[in-house]
Amino acid sequence: MKARVWAAWAAMVAGLMLALSGLMVGNASAIVANPVTVEGNVDSCAQAGYPNATMYYAGAGGGASGQVPGGYFTVTITTSQYVTISNVADGVTFYVVIVKGGSAYNIYNPPVANMVSPLNNGGNVPAISHWFACFDYDPPEPECDDDPTTDIPPCVVTCEEDPTQPECEVSCDEDPTQPECEVSCDEDPTQPECEVTCEDDPTQPECEVSCEEEPDQDKCWQPELTVAPYCKVVDTDGNTIKEWFDITNPNDDTIEVEWAGDSTEINAASSARVSAAGPGIEVEIVGYDGDTWTSGSPDDVCSRTVEFTKDVEGTTGDEEYTITVSRLVPPNYVVEETFQISNGETVTLDLPSTGDGTGFTYKIEETDPGTANAHSVTPGEITLTGHLGETVSVVIVNSYAAIELDKQVSATSVQGGDELTYTLQAHNTGALALEDVEISDLLPADVMLASWEIEDDAGTCNLVDANQPQLVVCEMDDVLPVDGFTKTITLTVTVDADVAIDTILLNQAKVVGFYIDPQQQEGSLDAARANRTQAEEALSCLPVPDGAVCDLSAKVGSTVTGDTTTTTDQGSGAGTPTTTTIVRGNLPETGASSGSLVPFGLLVFGMGVLTLLLSRRPARR
Repeated sequence: MKARVWAAWAAMVAGLMLALSGLMVGNASAIVANPVTVEGNVDSCAQAGYPNATMYYAGAGGGASGQVPGGYFTVTITTSQYVTISNVADGVTFYVVIVKGGSAYNIYNPPVANMVSPLNNGGNVPAISHWFACFDYDPPEPECDDDPTTDIPPCVVTCEEDPTQPECEVSCDEDPTQPECEVSCDEDPTQPECEVTCEDDPTQPECEVSCEEEPDQDKCWQPELTVAPYCKVVDTDGNTIKEWFDITNPNDDTIEVEWAGDSTEINAASSARVSAAGPGIEVEIVGYDGDTWTSGSPDDVCSRTVEFTKDVEGTTGDEEYTITVSRLVPPNYVVEETFQISNGETVTLDLPSTGDGTGFTYKIEETDPGTANAHSVTPGEITLTGHLGETVSVVIVNSYAAIELDKQVSATSVQGGDELTYTLQAHNTGALALEDVEISDLLPADVMLASWEIEDDAGTCNLVDANQPQLVVCEMDDVLPVDGFTKTITLTVTVDADVAIDTILLNQAKVVGFYIDPQQQEGSLDAARANRTQAEEALSCLPVPDGAVCDLSAKVGSTVTGDTTTTTDQGSGAGTPTTTTIVRGNLPETGASSGSLVPFGLLVFGMGVLTLLLSRRPARR
């Protein structure tokens, strides 16, 4: 029963929709809404009620955009959902446009932009399954027609509208003013307008004026010019690279000259220096058709004089040193000259230059500095420009480092248990300041260090080896300047009590200092400095640490005796030492035997005790 009711309702709805559809597609004037949505499907103009209409049909997705066959209109499909009809040709009349998608279709009359199928249950525009347009085309009659069989008037074009028609052609006889009718002066030079005056063209033969009639003419100018060779630029193999010339303008006016593709202006009574590839040069004055001026290649090489002077510091030796001069030929340096030079000698070289301001750059190196501890070249690089001119000076300095150690002993003879004093002082006798100066003293095997002292607290002494023979190492705080003296070091030692008589306490010290080379890389000698202090059985300067100088002091000695000790006072350094003799051991002889002195000694001792006791009694009041 329910199925029949639903079927009845469906039939009623379908009938109503078809009725509405018939109203809309059957008569455009009956359309009351645009679009009208209809459930179901329709896919032809006949089904839509227009069996005689022309139909354009497109399938799934709405088909492609573009002009439809026959050129009736243009279709634009957007995202397979929207249809827009544009560029409708004259004579096209639409009956209806139907867009189907999902379970229904929309009927449009007239067509509008972005026509779609009915919204689906989700409220979205579904993709087009198909759509079609039903229309009629009645082409309009043309305004004119060249077909004589029709009643339409022929299409007549006037010459004014199209002058290119054959019947519109005008001859030069009819209109000689036409551009194509113009006759050039080359074709007919006898025409009045073709006459050329001397003002128009003064170069015509009949217009020529002699220099006598008009001496100020350019052609009558007889300028002067001089061209002289200056110098030539050569490469490291002596081949010519460029040639320089001096061009002089002795005239009263500025002139422009040119040569080999180059040119320059030269003021009156002035000169210009110019270059050319060579060989030689040919110069002409711009605007002058007369002579040219030439010069052969220069004989002189563009060069500058450089004086190299050798200065040696810290020695009087006669070593020879090797100097190398190299020219920069980018990106490398090429050797130009190598020579030997000695102390106080000056070597003069003429080195190639460029002749102009660009210059050649040279590097000067001392490739064999001999035994010098440091060397420098000032300046180490020069750039030579121009030719001749002021001499360039280069000074090569070789510096030698040296040091001397002076050691003195306080006594030349001692007895067991005595104290001895050693004084040490180093002198910088070289040409380089010294740093990290260290003085080592390997004490005699029969003495022990009692104390040490450095003048003005200018350093620190350390007992590196406490076992006899003891090694004392003193490190100085300050840099030792050239011809400077270290502060005095004083070492006090005690002679062993059991030392054998006639033992010679022989002692020697060593000094090491590191010279300061401005060109030496910082930190390069740290390892040598760190390893310089070590216990030694005998002091030696060999091997000398890298970057250092060394000296052993003269050996000083003291003889162990049983009688006297001779001390030497060194004073402040200069002058003659004074000697003091101290009596030791036996008392002087008095005629009495040693046995008779015992009672006497005891008596004296007792009297001394009694006197002491009496002096400690309290005073009575």
